[in-house]
Amino acid sequence: MEAGPGDSPGVSGRDRFGIENIWAKANDDAHETILRQLGIQHVVHPERDMGRRLAHLVRISMEDYVEVEPGFSIVRTGVPQRYVGRELAEFRLRAERGVSVVAVKDQGEWIYPDRDYILQADDTLLVAGPTRKAEAFAQLG
Repeated sequence: MEAGPGDSPGVSGRDRFGIENIWAKANDDAHETILRQLGIQHVVHPERDMGRRLAHLVRISMEDYVEVEPGFSIVRTGVPQRYVGRELAEFRLRAERGVSVVAVKDQGEWIYPDRDYILQADDTLLVAGPTRKAEAFAQLG
């Protein structure tokens, strides 16, 4: 959305057009500030966000990475060799590593594992937690 002649500064799309949910792409932080001042609720930075995501994937041995918000992420990774053939509860991941296994892809299907689930070498894990701790877990592989 662009302001044109006769538009008054600070009039949001919601006020002017009755639009409740507006999304806009920002080129940089200054652009985001302007968009937010115009009343845009959802501002995205696709190039910056994809660059960060790609940097995590290249730097660390994980299959995928999503930053839920700054400092908290979900990573998709394989099962570290030391955990293969053992029950998930044995590792006390939340207490000892600060992460949680939120799902396991077992034989091609995503499941919510019980504490007694036995991890297999070909399983894929979704691990959630503080970004640095989730990345550290992915590096165990």
